[in-house]
Amino acid sequence: MSYRTEKIAQEKQKKRIRSIAVGALCALVAAACVFSAFVPAESWKYYFDLPRIQQKTDGELRAHFMDVENGNCVLIELPDGKNVLVGGGANDGEARKNVFRFLNALKIKTIDMLVVPNATANGVGILRELVRFYDVKQAYLPMKTGTNAEYSAFVADLSRKGIPAYTAKSGLLMGGEETYALRVLLPFESGLSVTDTVLSLSYRGVDFLLGDEYTKDSVSLLLTERELGLWDKWGIELDNFEIVQSSARIDAELYSSFATTFACESVIFSCRGGEGYTPKEEVLTELSGLGVNAYRTDLNGYVTVSVHGENEYVVTTQK
Repeated sequence: MSYRTEKIAQEKQKKRIRSIAVGALCALVAAACVFSAFVPAESWKYYFDLPRIQQKTDGELRAHFMDVENGNCVLIELPDGKNVLVGGGANDGEARKNVFRFLNALKIKTIDMLVVPNATANGVGILRELVRFYDVKQAYLPMKTGTNAEYSAFVADLSRKGIPAYTAKSGLLMGGEETYALRVLLPFESGLSVTDTVLSLSYRGVDFLLGDEYTKDSVSLLLTERELGLWDKWGIELDNFEIVQSSARIDAELYSSFATTFACESVIFSCRGGEGYTPKEEVLTELSGLGVNAYRTDLNGYVTVSVHGENEYVVTTQK
């Protein structure tokens, strides 16, 4: 074969390779377009770049306080394998990414109970997306609903999906005295001056208070309930709250009376950075003076409280 003939053959081979490569690339692009047209990105894109989280051990209870910008979102992994999600945080891409990647890292497909703390856009947050892509067994809605459009659309979503929805009235939601207990403390049916749902979670002698917008009314009611022994009457032994969740907007005076009465050990602020969305300096100073540990989702990212022994808990953070 002459040099010229060999050169022509090599050029033809290169053209064939280029044609095959271009064809394969076009096929991939076409497949990606078809895939994206029929499969929503939210159903697959949050399976990448997952946080590294150890799987729960037998008998362990974990409460994960999410970094969801401005709002409240807590994933509770119960010792019997059930999962509870409280709140939806802010309805933005960063909140969706943080929550969905966290759920996917834990290989959670089912939410056994969804609790919406208030009938606002931040009470719902990313929950409309959540009910599209996860198996939600039941939802508990706030007693006072109002007329927020985002909340109303979420309630309609629940109805379309056939997800049972109940009112979060004071009393036991899940569990019992011999194991963990998730309860609604506020509001009472007769005490609608408190609009946000306040929960308690108890396991092996460790008690959580899960709430967001504590007001003077809600703190006053909690203190009055304890003083009057109402919880004892209901069979609830909550002398202390070792773990307290809060938004950044509670004032120092409220925390001082509350933290000292309930002997709080750790406070977790669900907040984002920026003016008006971080704990006030006087609140942090008050907590420090009381020997209370303060954690912030804007600085610490995911904050996880793990209970795996009697009266024992561990707090870990992951940015």
